[in-house]
Amino acid sequence: MKNIDFKKLPYVGEAVDQKKQFRLMYIPDIDTYFMAIMIWWVAPYERYYRIEKADYELYLSNKDKFYEKFSREISNDPAVCFTENFAGSPSLRDYDGKPNFQNAYPTPDGIVNPFQHYGFEDGILYARIVWKDSEIYVPPVQAIKKGEKFGYPLRKRCELQNDIHGRPICYKFKCRGD
Repeated sequence: MKNIDFKKLPYVGEAVDQKKQFRLMYIPDIDTYFMAIMIWWVAPYERYYRIEKADYELYLSNKDKFYEKFSREISNDPAVCFTENFAGSPSLRDYDGKPNFQNAYPTPDGIVNPFQHYGFEDGILYARIVWKDSEIYVPPVQAIKKGEKFGYPLRKRCELQNDIHGRPICYKFKCRGD
């Protein structure tokens, strides 16, 4: 797991789509292409989706085919947009935990917000949550609809994190060696 401040990573080759409100970029430091889709919520933010270099090139050569390929992601429909391409966001509401899970434990002195950027592994931006006595990495929600139910592929890499009363509050990345 590599700790990163995603907003401070330099990117190249930005392509902005005003019509569908997203941008594409390549981040050399982590060798990954992303589509950043604007989300209009209480405070606007972006959701980040991993794409391949070929997808980036498809956008440049044929926008309609790109729109078709990524129609679920671009839709922002919660029933279908959290695909296996969803890599993370700056909003913890898009992560696999109960509301305000990050406040379950006290933070170290001097840290007000327990959400301290990301841990990056295998193309995923895990929310790095820093508490006084521990640090965890929470996966973004990838909710893949299968019939009437949803599958959560990132949960296979994770285990439940409980609060002090033993109630589950979120999933956390199971670090190698745990």
